[in-house]
Amino acid sequence: MRTATALRVPVVPQGARTGLSGAANATDGCIVLSLTRMDRILEISPVDRIAVVEPGRRQRRALPRRSPSTA
Repeated sequence: MRTATALRVPVVPQGARTGLSGAANATDGCIVLSLTRMDRILEISPVDRIAVVEPGRRQRRALPRRSPSTA
C-alpha cells in the first residue's frame, strides 16, 4: 500500500471473488488486493439476525450450520 500510494497507483480490494456483493472491477494500471484470507466470522447475533464477517468470507460459508433443534 505504501508503494501504491507513493506511486499514485489505484488499489482495488477484492473479497471472496463470488461476484455476489459488488464485484471488484479493476482497470489497466490498477493493483487488485486480494482479501480472500480475511475470512473470519467476527460476530453473530441470532436475535437481530445479523452476522459481521470479514470481506473474504464466502456467502455459502457465512454462518455455521444450525441443527433443526436450534432453528
